[in-house]
Amino acid sequence: MQVSKYISGISPDFTLTRDGNEVMATFFYGLTGYYDEDLGYYLWDGELGAEIGAFANYLHQTADYPMDLELAATLAPGVTAAGSYFVNDNIGGASFDQKFNVTLFDVAANFTGTATVDLVFGSAAADTFRSVGSGDIFEGGTGNDLYRVYSADTQVVEIAGGGNDQIAAAVSYVLRAGVDVEQLTTTSSTGSAAINLTGNTLAQTIIGNAGDNILHDGGKGAADILRGLAGNDTYRIFNSGDTIADGAGQGADKVIAAVDYALGNGVEIETMQTNGSTGTAGIDLTGNGFDQSITGNAGNNRLDGKGGTDVLRGLGGKDTFVFSSALGAGNVDTIVDFKAVDDTIELKNTVFAAVGTGSLAASAFNANSSGTALEADDRIIYETDTGKLFYDADGNGAGAAVQFAVLTGNPTITAADFVVV
Repeated sequence: MQVSKYISGISPDFTLTRDGNEVMATFFYGLTGYYDEDLGYYLWDGELGAEIGAFANYLHQTADYPMDLELAATLAPGVTAAGSYFVNDNIGGASFDQKFNVTLFDVAANFTGTATVDLVFGSAAADTFRSVGSGDIFEGGTGNDLYRVYSADTQVVEIAGGGNDQIAAAVSYVLRAGVDVEQLTTTSSTGSAAINLTGNTLAQTIIGNAGDNILHDGGKGAADILRGLAGNDTYRIFNSGDTIADGAGQGADKVIAAVDYALGNGVEIETMQTNGSTGTAGIDLTGNGFDQSITGNAGNNRLDGKGGTDVLRGLGGKDTFVFSSALGAGNVDTIVDFKAVDDTIELKNTVFAAVGTGSLAASAFNANSSGTALEADDRIIYETDTGKLFYDADGNGAGAAVQFAVLTGNPTITAADFVVV
C-alpha cells in the first residue's frame, strides 16, 4: 500500500508491502542540495528513519544522491504494532514526523480504527474494517470485504478478483482510481445526511440514502447502477450504459449527462440536462413515460420526451425535437425555444402514420388561428395564436385532431420545419 507519495518539501515516498506475516517498508526522499564549487559536486545532507513495532532503520547521509531505506518487520497477526517515520532535510529545511499503526490479519478481521493513522492488511476471508481517524488505509485481500468509512480521506486497496466488496460511507466519498469495489453505498439507506458518492472507471453499484445525494459514475469507463433512494438526488452520467434505479415518489431528481442518455422505463426523473449549457458537443437526451424537463446545450441536440408532459429546451445549436410515443392528453410536450431557422421537429411514422415519411409535404401542413384541419389532406395543424400543434389523421374528416405539442412564443413555422422518419 502507498502510505505517502514523494513530493519535494512536502512528503516522502513511503510504501508498505505484505508477505505472509512480514511487512516490508520502503522509503525514499529526494534531498534538497546545492553545488559545491570547491568539491565539484552537489551536496545533500539529511537523515531519515522508520520504525514498526520492535523493528527500526535509520539513515544519515551527506552525499550526492537521494536517501532511501528498507525495513522488514515481522508482526504477530491481529496485534497492532505502533510505527513512525521521520525526515530531516538539513539543507532544504523540510521535516516530517508521522505516527501510524500497522496491523495484519490471517483470519477474518473485524477491525475498528483508532485516532492514529491505521494501516491494515486483511485476510483471505471476509473482513470488516471501520475507520475512526483520518488517513487510514485498508487492504482487504481476496475475501468479500466491508469497509465502513467515516473519513473522506480513508483509502481502500482492492485489486481485480479480490472478492465482492462494499464501501459504506458516512461522509461524501470518492473512490480512487483502480480500486475494484463492487458496491459504494451510504452507511444507512434511511439516513437523511446529504452524502455524495463518486465511483471510478470500473463497474459499481452506487446507492444513496433518504437525503439529497449526488451520485457520480466516476467518468468514462464501465457502466454503473445508480440508486438514489429518497431525497432530491442528482445523477452525473458519463456512460450511456449507466442504469438509474429511482422509483416514483422518491424526490425531485435530476440527471446531468456528459453523453447521450436515455432513461429506462419506470424511472421517475424530473429533470434531464447536459453537463454544461454552453458546451458544443451534441448530446442527445431521451425521457420516458413520466413528466420531465429536458435541456440541451449549445450543440446540436436530439431531445425526445417520450411519454408524459415534457418541457423541452434545446438552447443553442441546431436541435431536433422528437415525437415518438403514442399521442394522448397526457403526452403534450412544450418546446420552449424552437427556432425555425435552425431547429427541426421529427415525427415518427409509427405514431404519425397518415403523414408518410421524409420531408413533410406542404399540402399536409396547415397554419391557422383555429387549430383545425381545413382540407382533406391536412395532417399537421399549427394554431398560430397559441403555438399548439395537432395531428389529424383524416384532415377535415370526422376524426378528431390530437394535440401533441405547444411552441412557446408562437413562432412562425412551415412544413419545412418537420421531418417524418
